[in-house]
Amino acid sequence: MSGSRLSGSRWSGGRSRRGREAGTLPRPLALLAALGLAAATGVSLTLLPARAMPDLVPAATSPALARPRPPDVPEAATAGPASFVRFAEPGRDPGFDLAADARLTGARWYALGHLVAGPDTCTSAWTTSSSATPLTDTDGALVAGIRALREEGGGAGVVLGGSRGRELAATCATPESLAAAYGDVVARLGAAYLDIEPTAVEARDSDPGDGEPGDGADRAVVIRRARALALLQRERRLPVTFTLPLRSDGLAERDVAMLRLTRAHGAEVATVNLLSPIEPSGAPPGRLRRVASAVRAAVRQVAEIQGLDGPADAWHRVALTPVLGAAADLNETDARALAAFVARNDLAWLSLRGAEPEPAVARVLWHTLA
Repeated sequence: MSGSRLSGSRWSGGRSRRGREAGTLPRPLALLAALGLAAATGVSLTLLPARAMPDLVPAATSPALARPRPPDVPEAATAGPASFVRFAEPGRDPGFDLAADARLTGARWYALGHLVAGPDTCTSAWTTSSSATPLTDTDGALVAGIRALREEGGGAGVVLGGSRGRELAATCATPESLAAAYGDVVARLGAAYLDIEPTAVEARDSDPGDGEPGDGADRAVVIRRARALALLQRERRLPVTFTLPLRSDGLAERDVAMLRLTRAHGAEVATVNLLSPIEPSGAPPGRLRRVASAVRAAVRQVAEIQGLDGPADAWHRVALTPVLGAAADLNETDARALAAFVARNDLAWLSLRGAEPEPAVARVLWHTLA
């Protein structure tokens, strides 16, 4: 017995008594190693990039995974609003109480619109339901509310342009005077960022039909605005975003050309916010999947405009703002799906415009992305 034990513990020609190759694990240890490898493989599959997973499924059935930002992204591109950004129009709602709204919703970031050119040359004014209210008449409570947001780690930005009135860039004669007007808005309100929403007139007239901004006055507006923003960004750390309409195939060629021209003249665009109408609730199935497809197309365009390595580096420089035609166009399941899509793909933020959703739907958006 003892001899057999001893022979079993010796190497003979590189093989054990039971025929095991030299350097291999005993069978029980090999089984344990295999089980460990299977478990590790399961974890790896769970941590695959979110875009390998189906889009826009309810958050309850998909993990909200966020891809870390690349280390070489400029600081100006990652600052500014995050999570859920609440849109408000102080000019159209003079009784709007920012501080009370923030307490009610828990929102820490706001987009305040719209500021357009006032009656005097190169001055700004809030758009109202019928005219414009000069920024000098801004209620002090609004400024106090913005200050309170800042103290909580949030802030408010100002949306310049929109569908009513003329943009400041069209009325200020030089980049220097326009930069001063922008700086006055930032200083007066304590704005954390500026959002540019080109007016419908500019978008229409600046496209001569070949997808490039025209050579006339509207091209001059784009260049003047870009140079003014560049001047302002050299003076202070100021994120600048652009809100542009999203089509089924992404951004319109004229908007792509406008962003290229803006970047070429020195302005750093931190985020492109996609304004996406939501189809009515009675539309064919797949409403939100069609939105996701359009967003993916726009992300590819933004990657090319910004000179990034590829779409994977552009998701966090894109935001999504669905526009509701009616409150019924977005239910709680839709809201969870949108929030999950934004979180999984690491979009900069989610906002909402148009019809006010039902309170339960709004709470899903406010709190899921808080």
